[in-house]
Amino acid sequence: MQSFIIVSRNKEEREKYALSLCDDYKIDNFDISVVEQEKSAPSESKQTTKSIGINEIRNFKKKIFLKPFRGKTKAVILKVSETLTMDAQNSLLKILEEPPADTIIIITVSNKDSLLGTIHSRCKLIELVKEQVKFSEEEEKKYLNKISSLYSASVGEKLAFAESFGKNKEETLILIEKIIILIRQKIIDIKIGKKENDEDLSATKFLNLLIFFQNAYKTISTTNANIRLTMENVFLSI
Repeated sequence: MQSFIIVSRNKEEREKYALSLCDDYKIDNFDISVVEQEKSAPSESKQTTKSIGINEIRNFKKKIFLKPFRGKTKAVILKVSETLTMDAQNSLLKILEEPPADTIIIITVSNKDSLLGTIHSRCKLIELVKEQVKFSEEEEKKYLNKISSLYSASVGEKLAFAESFGKNKEETLILIEKIIILIRQKIIDIKIGKKENDEDLSATKFLNLLIFFQNAYKTISTTNANIRLTMENVFLSI
């Protein structure tokens, strides 16, 4: 019938939209199946995340070929909170291109760049408009001070800062987005003569920091890299 990709940084928003899409197709709740990655074991590090692999995709495909229970159409929702392995993505291609006539397939994801272009081409892409992420005035001062001190910070201070990024992938990406916006604004301020004091970093050093954070964002958003280790590598290279 049809395959969709719903993209939003906000988990609740993309899942809410997926259910509204099911309503549009008049799909009964009993005919909505959800597949998502397994939770990490309690003993594992809080930074450890698990990819969706072949086993989850096999389960996903089994649900696709079941008949609707209460209506004429069913939906199978694949929640991609973190990462689909390359093998898993490749195994989806055929079913996404030709889903059963009684089935809609919905992939919910926080970042469309984590999916192959060949998956994009087989689905209808729905990107939910996200609010501009910005720090509050108090947060801006806090993070600007931390960012500005990175070049002179000790190894211990850099590692401590890296640790603050390790809660989960979505929160980390939002935080990095805010920092990138803050750094860009700082570069603009310096170039138009709004440098606040002589101790501020130069535009060149802020530009280097911008590149570091952009690279970290790309690594974390498109791979299953360990968040804390990624940020440690970023800060220790400054």
